[in-house]
Amino acid sequence: MKPDLNTALMFCAQEIGTLFLPLLEKEYDQSRLGSWGGLMLLSSLQIDGAADNLNKQNKLMMEWLKRSKKSIQSKTLIQKIEECESMELPDIKISTLDNFNQKT
Repeated sequence: MKPDLNTALMFCAQEIGTLFLPLLEKEYDQSRLGSWGGLMLLSSLQIDGAADNLNKQNKLMMEWLKRSKKSIQSKTLIQKIEECESMELPDIKISTLDNFNQKT
């Protein structure tokens, strides 16, 4: 992910906390918006590892499918597994991994 996305999420979280929270009158609404701001702040700090985590998840799933391929009865599913085994991804980005996961 681009570093400017992390910065944009961080600024957004700060804006929520400093500008919008004081405008709300109900504590419940302040709490909910504060939670959203906190989640945005956390996501800005952890977004860089998201692609790696998704790639690891894909690899673990592929290993599991390879081990259980012998017990699968569906020929089309076995063909799909073999197609996925042979596919190479051009890069490890969230958008690339997401497209790969949607196709398979």
